[in-house]
Amino acid sequence: MTIRPRLSRREMLALTALPAAAVCGWGFRQFAGSWSEATINDSRFDAPAQPLPDTPEINRLRWFAEAIEPLYSKMPSPEPDDWLANHVEFGQSFAQFMGGTREKLCHRYSKICLVPIGDLSDTQQQLFADTAEYLQQFFGYSVEILEPAALDNLPEPAQRVRASGTKQVLTDQLLNEILLPRRGDEMVAVVGFTASDLWSGDFGFLFGQASMSQRVCVCSVARFGDVDAGEIDYATCLRRTVGVVAHETGHTFGLPHCTAYLCRMTGSNHLAESDRRPLEFCPECLPKIWWTCGVDPCERFVRLSEFAELHQLVADGKLWRAAAARLAAVETRDR
Repeated sequence: MTIRPRLSRREMLALTALPAAAVCGWGFRQFAGSWSEATINDSRFDAPAQPLPDTPEINRLRWFAEAIEPLYSKMPSPEPDDWLANHVEFGQSFAQFMGGTREKLCHRYSKICLVPIGDLSDTQQQLFADTAEYLQQFFGYSVEILEPAALDNLPEPAQRVRASGTKQVLTDQLLNEILLPRRGDEMVAVVGFTASDLWSGDFGFLFGQASMSQRVCVCSVARFGDVDAGEIDYATCLRRTVGVVAHETGHTFGLPHCTAYLCRMTGSNHLAESDRRPLEFCPECLPKIWWTCGVDPCERFVRLSEFAELHQLVADGKLWRAAAARLAAVETRDR
């Protein structure tokens, strides 16, 4: 029998962030997002990095990132309740991500696996199906649906009822006892999808949580609005859903929170903050996915723009179409 290791306390911190006092200041957290040598070696990063390799593949990704950079906004100073006003984070450049002897994930793993956890309504099952399609287009991996996991026999410490009457499930239980045992060697990530509200440790609620080292994450739609009750339209609920799933899956791929741009990999303290973020990763984070997943950037933007058009994700579709056009122009210029 194989004894599977439990996740450490450090790994289980929500969204892989370390809580800290806000008094350290915004300037201490923010870093420039350019491709310059100064950015690559800037001391404001949590660890210095060597310049990017001078190879045709890496240079192509750099040119693509430079081409789409004007479509993005740099990270502004946070509002008092925002994530970066309450958590000290340094971000990670593409060069830092590439540091050391990193191996492409696409050379080791062949698929993402999705696990429905607990009861899902018909609408939530449709959200689940659309999320599976989105993950495939976003990361370029095939997506396999695993057998559903029940929440009927959770141990007492893994569930609670808040004063408001909201029932919650402990993320540690879902990650360690439900998702981790399902992870096969060929799976780049195992993603749990639930309608149950989540909590962990000092975090009273969570949209999702991930472990980089164990390649598992769990995401909840509990706080995204009830489509059937008329609280929210389906397109908005879908946008929130695929956004948190892509964010948490990004963590399992080795991406920390972004602090350079308004980016889907930025941490979020509340729903309004999350809604302000684009669905897409930024010019600092996207090359990490392009490289490690082995996806063609141009084709990926086209596929995502088609998904957006089908599901009425208007603003995000506009970004993906503009990005596809810019990359096409780069390709034409370099022929």
